[in-house]
Amino acid sequence: RDLHSFPTRRSSDLPVLDILPCETTTAYRNKMEFSFAPKLYEGKPVLGLHMPGRFDRILRISDCQIQDPEANEILQAVSNFVGEYTEELPVYNSRKHRGLLRHVVIRTAENRNASGAYGGSAEPRKEIMVSMVTSQRLASLLTPLAQLLAERFPSVVSVMNVVNASKSAVAHGPQQVTLHGRPFLVHTMLGVDFQISHSSFFQTNAMQAPRLLSRVGELCELSDGDVVYDMFCGTGSIALCLSRQHPGITVFGADLEASAIADAQLNADNNEISNAFFARGDLHSLAVHELPFASVDAQGNETMVDVPPPSCVIVDPPRPGLHPRCVSMRDVRI
Repeated sequence: RDLHSFPTRRSSDLPVLDILPCETTTAYRNKMEFSFAPKLYEGKPVLGLHMPGRFDRILRISDCQIQDPEANEILQAVSNFVGEYTEELPVYNSRKHRGLLRHVVIRTAENRNASGAYGGSAEPRKEIMVSMVTSQRLASLLTPLAQLLAERFPSVVSVMNVVNASKSAVAHGPQQVTLHGRPFLVHTMLGVDFQISHSSFFQTNAMQAPRLLSRVGELCELSDGDVVYDMFCGTGSIALCLSRQHPGITVFGADLEASAIADAQLNADNNEISNAFFARGDLHSLAVHELPFASVDAQGNETMVDVPPPSCVIVDPPRPGLHPRCVSMRDVRI
């Protein structure tokens, strides 16, 4: 309702394009965050999702319809394991700020090894990461769980212990310990392999994301020689897919988050994409051409890259929106 009334409230000339719907409404989400609650159900701590508007109430979930069915089996395996070790692994109490177990994060990916950097064949294979978020490091106590998951679910290529010692109820933290496998997943999209860690931001609808990025490419109407600014680029999913599909263009991606820029540059290197460059910077105070873009050769030597004016700008801003300077750009496709 608000979307369709927006043009009449703000501008009668602002078009609202048709929505491109997802082809499925179940089992499409590649990341889910579940929370523990101290309350017991059938002798096990409750594990599920927060009730609307409540930080301290958890609705038990046994079958989440929007995640991969195998992820539901993993969720039950974690719940059963925790139920057997309630004394050794007490659940974190968000009111008293005591306890250990806080969240379980399950991520899934489809690795087609398009870049050849990750071994094996190009046959698609599912990869799953299970992250146990705790209030302190519990590597020794959680290792048996990691072994159980690895033995029962071959798709589990990563089990992590993520430590959040703060009072904030978030499913990430500065300390991340690998309990099994490697600390990342590989997801292939539009011919690009993306390395995704626990903290990486990535499109959560794996089925819709390629359609979204393909549509972005169509709207850009790119030609050889075009210069594209990807503002608020995150881990570079848009920039890298465009660069792979249009080798004659040059893309400059910028974001404030250092970890996101590091992921973007790593994915560019692993996929041998040489026409995409990334730099960290605050786009509300600096213009893209003022940021330190550089190319790195095989020996690790950096060479600063000149940033020409853009012929096209892609923006995916945070909730506060765009700086007025970005909106007022002229003679450029946005």
